[in-house]
Amino acid sequence: MKTKFYAFATCIGILSGCVTAPPLPPVQVSIPSAEEQLILKQATISSLKDPDSARFNGQMVIVDNKSACVEVNAKNTFGGYTGYQQAMLVKIDGIGWQVISIKDVSREICIKALHSTVHKNL
Repeated sequence: MKTKFYAFATCIGILSGCVTAPPLPPVQVSIPSAEEQLILKQATISSLKDPDSARFNGQMVIVDNKSACVEVNAKNTFGGYTGYQQAMLVKIDGIGWQVISIKDVSREICIKALHSTVHKNL
């Protein structure tokens, strides 16, 4: 009897590991309007250690209407420019755009990361 129970429990454990998450919907990427670009820049600047040093190259995309990738170059705590990095922002209802991270990754990686994060948390 115990052998059958252990065999059954083992099968259930193995099969439960085979369950996969449903596929993500296709990513929707759009170019922000001039007004949205200004808002995204302001949100990004407010998160920097040296806001006056912010430089933008115009590379911005909105991902799934709920998050955004913005390329920014700004000074770090040592006073040197970091090189262009991706600011990852999310849109929070009632609050607006908030920077969640600034990383040295490609725009494609930024888009994929935000797309999977937004849909995982729905």
